[in-house]
Amino acid sequence: MSLSYQITPFNVVAFLAIVFAIYSYRPNIQGDGYVNFGVFVLIIVSVIVLLGDFLFQRFTDNYALLVKVEAVIVFLLFLIPTLSSRMKTLVLPQGFSNQYVVTIYGVEGAPQFCSKWTRSYKKQVPPNGILLTSTLFENDISNTNIKYHSGENLNTNESMTRWLPFDENTLDCNGKTYRYQSWKIDNPTEVYKRTEEAIKALKESLEKQCKVVLEIERKL
Repeated sequence: MSLSYQITPFNVVAFLAIVFAIYSYRPNIQGDGYVNFGVFVLIIVSVIVLLGDFLFQRFTDNYALLVKVEAVIVFLLFLIPTLSSRMKTLVLPQGFSNQYVVTIYGVEGAPQFCSKWTRSYKKQVPPNGILLTSTLFENDISNTNIKYHSGENLNTNESMTRWLPFDENTLDCNGKTYRYQSWKIDNPTEVYKRTEEAIKALKESLEKQCKVVLEIERKL
């Protein structure tokens, strides 16, 4: 049983959180109610963490193990929100007239868009709407944003064009099977329409454009 209170990842983070909360507090300022409530919650959580850390130290003799365990927990608490906020941005050229944007994955010789640890990336969509990448589907970032080259976002109340995820499927091309992901680009009324016939038509269209994939691999 430990009799002294020592520095650990938990009490360091909790102390910094309390300092930050005190610094962020804005008394008697109209409109800052949510901020001040967040400050209050942060202080309460930090005090609970300090109490828990005190108890952990009080009833353990393995200080080195305690530091390691707390460090892993702190790392995960910071890592999970970071990974959940990962975002890919697909940039449409002005005058883009295709109804779909498609990314085909696992194409040898095509650029790698990201790894499992990439936080964000931005890619220009070609006029034909088809992006080729050697990145595997499961390694791509799921959170997506699509905008015009000018910076205009599509999914706003004012925008005349919107996008929605359309289909995730496989593409057979010259004996190989590729995974692809697609998004529909259309007006606010039509963009929500997703039928089996439309999914089949998109897949057949991509298979007819199979040479787009093969041209990349022939250059190897």
